[in-house]
Amino acid sequence: MIRYHDGSDSRNCQSLPQELSDQIIEYLAHDLEPLKSCSLVCKSWFFSSRIHLFHRLTFNAENAEALASLIDGPPKSTIPHYTRRLELLGCQILFKKNVVVSLLPYFSSNTTHIRLADLALDNFSSLVDTLCAFPCLQSVALERVLWDGPDPGLHDRQWLPSTISCLRMKHIEFTQFANWILSHPTLPLPTRLEMGPLEERHIPSVGQYLSLVGPVVKHLDISFDHGWNEQICAYDMAKRLYGWDTSQAKPETAFTKVETLYLQYYGLPPCDKFFSFTSLETLRVESFLDASLPHQSTATFWTPRLLASIRSQQIRQVTLSLTVPRAGPLDQFNVKWDFIDKVLTTDAYACLQRVEIEVAGRVDLDGVASLLSHRLPMLASQGLLTFTRLNNKFVDRKAPTDSYNTRYIR
Repeated sequence: MIRYHDGSDSRNCQSLPQELSDQIIEYLAHDLEPLKSCSLVCKSWFFSSRIHLFHRLTFNAENAEALASLIDGPPKSTIPHYTRRLELLGCQILFKKNVVVSLLPYFSSNTTHIRLADLALDNFSSLVDTLCAFPCLQSVALERVLWDGPDPGLHDRQWLPSTISCLRMKHIEFTQFANWILSHPTLPLPTRLEMGPLEERHIPSVGQYLSLVGPVVKHLDISFDHGWNEQICAYDMAKRLYGWDTSQAKPETAFTKVETLYLQYYGLPPCDKFFSFTSLETLRVESFLDASLPHQSTATFWTPRLLASIRSQQIRQVTLSLTVPRAGPLDQFNVKWDFIDKVLTTDAYACLQRVEIEVAGRVDLDGVASLLSHRLPMLASQGLLTFTRLNNKFVDRKAPTDSYNTRYIR
């Protein structure tokens, strides 16, 4: 508690050290109203509260203009000094009126995380200018960000900081963005990488980028778009991308056990773009199967290839995301479950602790668990399978009945 006095004897004034005040207020870091009250108690609590009150600042369509006037209006605002995470979500007006240009200088020296979502920019230069205004970024998230116009000229090139450890790219133009990153004199090397859905036209440039960052990536979250004629032609894709001919394949002795298994099942070599993934710990394939889409993605082709190509000995979790109305339709998809079962129980995955199946929708989770436990018997018998229901409001983890010997995570 703080001791109050009448000012007659300053020697009697005793208060908590600032470090203790900071720790007390830190317990309220996620409670907005109590933080507001704490900021009115005294000067020291005012500054401690602001660290949490303005740690994350979000601009959206409703508050964009109000926040802009608050930050750059008189007197000069001190709010951006406390902001570490800046989010621009659907605030199109800030870009149309070039308000963002006037706001960025307030944040640039302190912001370490930026997220852009649901934006349609005039050109790629607008995106580059926005991202490169922050010299100390640690994470970048782009979600449903579109742009028009060509890549900026060489004289206008700017670069992302090498301090980035997390890069999330969802529903963007990957080819142009990947080519820009590849042109960096110092390539950002994130340990967490989230990207997708990847189309076939993205594979060459994205593949080159993945081969370069692979050695440092520990967590990969990836998804794929649909291919030609509703489903990718594996043989044609292999020939187009790698110039590989099945009639001139290397002897099986040149492959590892997993790579040989892939060759036997699919008649293709593994993907050398993923050979560099030697430190990967978790792999998640979003929308591995999605019955709500008119055309299935190429994930059913690329996921086995990923599993056969990654050369990390440290993978502890593999996650596959499913969206199906009932358990039965799972057998309608062209998935070689036996290959996945065999690969994930080889010595290459000796550190594997969990194979998680994320299930979206109202489908009976026990039905999905029962069916896939029969399709993946070795994983089920080793207690590696878990099943997670993904809804908007809750996450419910279940496993099949004990007869399948599948781990139940609460």
